Amino acid sequence: LADEPLRIQVSGLGSGQLVTLWASLTDEKGVLFHSKAFYRGDELGQVDLERVSATGGDYCGVIPMGLLWFLRPEKRYHRLVKRDVMGSPFRITVDLYDSIQMILTPDLTPAASQTVERWYVAP
Repeated sequence: LADEPLRIQVSGLGSGQLVTLWASLTDEKGVLFHSKAFYRGDELGQVDLERVSATGGDYCGVIPMGLLWFLRPEKRYHRLVKRDVMGSPFRITVDLYDSIQMILTPDLTPAASQTVERWYVAP
């Protein structure tokens, strides 16, 4: 459900490897929202958003839900509002890029990608 914490973890990185996590969703009006954060893999090559600090992007610090909280519209003056809370979830895609990515271009392919559903009412 939308009010439950989302745990994001990455493994299999190199020690100290810089990565970008990029979250995106398209709302019911077709407006794209996105956020990004940069992380450095720990000595085991892992990133756990509950304990590792974002080093930049749309926020800094340990903010486990930051990728969701800092979603912003691609078009100015739009707000992220869920209108159909009963019939469909928000589908948020989290992409992992194996370097710092300030801007996404069509030729970039994420190293990993996962889509999560955030329901407002249990299905």
